Amino acid sequence: MRNILDWIRENAFGIVLSVSGLLVVYSQITTAVSVAEQMEELKVQAENAQTALALSSGKAVYMAGASCTIKTTPDITIEQLKVLSKACIRAHEQYLEESKDHRQPQQQEAEVENGN
Repeated sequence: MRNILDWIRENAFGIVLSVSGLLVVYSQITTAVSVAEQMEELKVQAENAQTALALSSGKAVYMAGASCTIKTTPDITIEQLKVLSKACIRAHEQYLEESKDHRQPQQQEAEVENGN
């Protein structure tokens, strides 16, 4: 027992330094994970805002459960068309999420069979 106490006294500085280093590493890792989660949340919020903006511009009209119509006149660039298409997809995802509790059991079974 005395040998262990002597060893701890002799190496106290190294032990304290090692534990401090481990605490700093742990702190950095938890901070990085937290930042990654916040970035993902900001990405989702930005996508939702982009969807709302695209659909409110009148260049895309999503009618839940029916269709999504995108304006494709010559003034609409390919990049704008991609953004509007993604807005339709996001709007449909939201519609499906909101309506999943209201769909008929046969429709849900068919979706499972089709891999949806």
